[in-house]
Amino acid sequence: MEKLHQKAAFIFRRDLRLEDNLGLLAALSKAIEVVPVFILDPRQIDATQNDYFSPAAFHFMVGALRELDTALQARGSQLYVCGGDPAEVVESLLTNDGVEAVFVNKDYTPFAHTRDKAIADVCEAHQVAFTRHEDVTLSPIESIRTGESKFYSVFTPFMKKAVTYAVPSPQKNNFSNYWTRSLNTDTVDLYSITTHPLPMQRLHGGRTEALKLLTADTYLSKYKQQRDLPAVHGTSQLSAHHKFGTLSIRETYHHAVAHAGAHSQFITELYWRDFYYYIAYHFPLIFKHSFLPFAQYLAWQNDEAQFKAWSDGRTGVPLVDAGMRQLNATGWMHNRVRMVVASYLTKNLLIDWRWGERYFAQRLVDYDPAQNNGGWQWSASTGADPRPLRIFNPYTQATKYDPTATYIKQWVPELANIQSETLTDGKTQDLSTLAPNYPAPLVDQKDSYRRAMAAYKAAKQQLQTNKTGTDT
Repeated sequence: MEKLHQKAAFIFRRDLRLEDNLGLLAALSKAIEVVPVFILDPRQIDATQNDYFSPAAFHFMVGALRELDTALQARGSQLYVCGGDPAEVVESLLTNDGVEAVFVNKDYTPFAHTRDKAIADVCEAHQVAFTRHEDVTLSPIESIRTGESKFYSVFTPFMKKAVTYAVPSPQKNNFSNYWTRSLNTDTVDLYSITTHPLPMQRLHGGRTEALKLLTADTYLSKYKQQRDLPAVHGTSQLSAHHKFGTLSIRETYHHAVAHAGAHSQFITELYWRDFYYYIAYHFPLIFKHSFLPFAQYLAWQNDEAQFKAWSDGRTGVPLVDAGMRQLNATGWMHNRVRMVVASYLTKNLLIDWRWGERYFAQRLVDYDPAQNNGGWQWSASTGADPRPLRIFNPYTQATKYDPTATYIKQWVPELANIQSETLTDGKTQDLSTLAPNYPAPLVDQKDSYRRAMAAYKAAKQQLQTNKTGTDT
């Protein structure tokens, strides 16, 4: 292929790998030399500027960056880490380092859109090409529409359309035309960056770990049967690697198809990931507002003391407390339990889903704005793919998914000496009478259920009343 540029820059963001990186491969194929760049944007990594900053995710990312740097060093280059506003860094690369083209992969949040618009403006002012590639999703989420050219808001029809697009096979990176000299643009010492992992954080960044998890034979063969069991290693635990792109989604997809089939439950979950990016891109209001209009009328209670108890895993509900303690200690929580704790916060405690969304964001190692928001709004019954109002009973959820109380006892040691049958019999109970250091339940399960049903019904009636008033 004819080289169009003498010197280009590829800016890594959430694609921290050399293999099957579509934007990087395009840059390497079109430029004589490519400068591999990563930009530390204080708006993202400074907790005083970002209310959703996660130290656990930052630790994971820095580990992935260091392994990426090692991979580039093996090819005679390095990862050039810069700090500051991305548009200003790009301006310097163009004016001080002679970069003639800039390549990136797309992301789909409002922040990413604003950031890329600023970079595009700088490149246009310098008459430099700025090229964005689709790399994050399985399907072309920007262009998918219904037969009436509308946006999907329900998962099943979205997936039926999305799977009609072939997923390309992963591409090897055999290029070696990376920039090897210093830059005039200021850089940051990647190895002097301090991170603060959580006490028991065991998921670490880097492609080596991603490939190890991908090829483990412990999840795909029994995924449908075990994916909801928090005491079992029944999931891939690849979510953080997908967030930061140490592994491409195409690599995961084709591995799963080969070992579990194209119609497996695991593949369906990958398309749920696409769906949440789709909703985030086409309905960006979700990052501040509920997707469903009725939710603006929900009478949230927002009790700060109850929120603190939920955050600390001190609700008096064993499965909820186990999940929150796992999150606080490790930066990760089993997906089934994420749904249970989110339902409990938003339905039983009537606390705004945005409170929980932010708390998760600040602690998850796999924090991804679109996925986190999608999960929270689904659990709160305020989001896309609406269902009849469903309130998880955390006691019967324990019966079904942690029948031996193995998970509960692992994370709530105060309950270790209580018979497992007592913890998982599905009955609402005050375990503080059996475990003195364990709290009584914050709310009565039946009363809080009825309160939630009434609150959601009232909100929907209020929306209908307002519509009727507007139409008359």
